[in-house]
Amino acid sequence: MRVLFVGGTGTISSGCLQPALDKGHEVFIFNRGQHKTDVPPAVVQIRGDARNKEEMAKLASSHRFDVMANFIGFAPNDVALDVEVFGGKISQYIYISSASIYQKPPNYYIATESSPLRNPFNDYSRRKIACEEFVMKAFREKDFPATIVRPSHTYGDNIPGNLPGVVDYTLVDRLRSGKEVVVHGDGETLWTFTHNSDFGFAFADVLGNMRTIGETYHITSDEVITWNQHFQIVARECGGTANMVHIPSDFIQTVSARAATPLLGDRTYSIVFDNSKIRSISPGSRAKVSFAEGVRRAVAYYESHPEAKTINQQAVDMLEQILAAWHGQGR
Repeated sequence: MRVLFVGGTGTISSGCLQPALDKGHEVFIFNRGQHKTDVPPAVVQIRGDARNKEEMAKLASSHRFDVMANFIGFAPNDVALDVEVFGGKISQYIYISSASIYQKPPNYYIATESSPLRNPFNDYSRRKIACEEFVMKAFREKDFPATIVRPSHTYGDNIPGNLPGVVDYTLVDRLRSGKEVVVHGDGETLWTFTHNSDFGFAFADVLGNMRTIGETYHITSDEVITWNQHFQIVARECGGTANMVHIPSDFIQTVSARAATPLLGDRTYSIVFDNSKIRSISPGSRAKVSFAEGVRRAVAYYESHPEAKTINQQAVDMLEQILAAWHGQGR
């Protein structure tokens, strides 16, 4: 099959390229070429703007694709353009949504694809919900062949964290320096990190699978850890110290709305994913890369790529502001 990835060089999509090739598909990626990443030689790269109607129409008229997967649809207008331009021209359209759209606070800590969708704290999540509703309406009313996939906190050659920007080498540097890091709440809420290679393995079984049309799947790891364990694992693997300061998410919000949004909109709450639905079409999919192994790979990447050892000073300033406010309360 001829498969088009709109995006193709981000953390999630880059992990899907080789598994798709391994399935024997011809893989094309369409993006503006602004994100530098290693792309397998067999992948055909096409430059263009997925927000530009004329460029998308030219793409659809000059190439034949069986499957189109949009990894960069963040607003209803984005997916509306896909439906308009590619309607009747593809056998499957896969919209990459987000597991952050599940109800917050959740009624139950185990999420299935039928769990309620509601996130009053995070505009990103609300826009993803709106995108899902649009493509599924197109499926019902126009026979648009839509499939929805929901990732959750997927990472690759990078290290995820709980606060925006306090990730990657910024987090490694802080832990290696023994400086304080903020952990929301008591750090015992349950969380799931998914390596992009594990996501890509299962995603390859969605491509061209007609059973998935009109269906929704989340693809996540089965490994569940606490946020305390997250910081302990990262510290251990990078040779640092997890000097954790536990601060309630509500307090963090009083200091920095930017820091609190991903917490109150997602990471404050325990969530565990039931992956039985994706396994019904991808029986061999399992989380093969543990979080410890993923961090180990990321640290090795930083050591072999000195240019990746960058510090997000804006994020550091935000972190220090939160810590100063907390300690200033006599904590």
